[in-house]
Amino acid sequence: MEVALRICMRGAVGAILAFTLAGRTAWAQTAFPPVAWAPAREPAGVAAQPHVTERRWYGGSIIAGDVVSLGVVGLGISDLQHKGALVGLGLAGFALHGPATHAVHGQWGKAGLSLLFRVSLPYVGMIGLGSNACESGSDADCATGVVTGMLVGALAAAALDAGALAYEPVPDLAVQPACGIGPDYRWLGLSGRF
Repeated sequence: MEVALRICMRGAVGAILAFTLAGRTAWAQTAFPPVAWAPAREPAGVAAQPHVTERRWYGGSIIAGDVVSLGVVGLGISDLQHKGALVGLGLAGFALHGPATHAVHGQWGKAGLSLLFRVSLPYVGMIGLGSNACESGSDADCATGVVTGMLVGALAAAALDAGALAYEPVPDLAVQPACGIGPDYRWLGLSGRF
C-alpha cells in the first residue's frame, strides 16, 4: 500500500512539474510575450508634478468611543461600592478601542502609537498633577489631583489619537463590488472612486 502511494505521489508531483514547464515553454513561444508595466514618463521639458495623496479622517469613531468609555468610567466612579467594575471596563475600553479602530483601517503602526499614548499619558498626568497635590494638601486634595491628572492625560491622549493619528490615505482608484437585495429587486454591480 505504501509503495503504491509513493508511486502515485511521485507521479502527481511529476505531472505538476511537467504542466508548469510546458506552460512556461508554450508562453515563451507565443507571439505576445508578457508585458512589463513601467511608470509613464513625462515628455521632455515638462517637470514632474508631485503626487498628492488625499487623506481621509476616521477620528469620529475614536471620539465616540472615548466619550462612551469615559462616561462608563464616570458612572463607575459615581458609585464605587456598587459599580466599581464599570471603572475597569471603561478604562479597558478607553485603552483598546483606539488601537482597534486603527487596526481595522490597516494602520498597524498608528495602533501601536495609540496604545502607547492611551496607557502612558494618563499615567504621566496622574503622577505630575497628583504628586504636587499630595505634597501640599490633604487626602482629598491628593485624590482630586490624581483624578484630575489622569483625566488631563486621557484627554491629551484622545486628542492626539483622533487629531493627529486618525488619517488614512485614499487610493487614487478604488473599485469595489456592490449589490442590493430587496423584496422586489436584486442587483450586482461595481462602485468606485475615480
